[in-house]
Amino acid sequence: MRFRIGSMTKPVMATAILRLVHEGRLRPDDRLSTLLTQVVDLVEQADEITLGRLINHTAGIPDYAEVLMQDPVYFQDSTLYKPADILNTYRKMPNTQEPGEKFSYSNTGYFLLAMIA
Repeated sequence: MRFRIGSMTKPVMATAILRLVHEGRLRPDDRLSTLLTQVVDLVEQADEITLGRLINHTAGIPDYAEVLMQDPVYFQDSTLYKPADILNTYRKMPNTQEPGEKFSYSNTGYFLLAMIA
């Protein structure tokens, strides 16, 4: 049986990233533009978005789930969406704020952290 686990994986992902920081493989001030070169064209201000900002939801990245939850198919079975679908949804969304400006919850930020890990 499949369950929608939602945000229960965020602490696990943050722990995995912080473990990589502890091992010296990543740094909190590493830039998204260098960590994920394949998304630079999709993410506004990718050079100003750091690993630390992704972890603490201050990257200014919009939440793809707000768009996808409008789709009845996603709401019934989000597993039908592949990472490329999520990136394509994100491509259509401008940043919600300047990176580092303020807290703004974003599933997209953690999706990008998973790609980094």
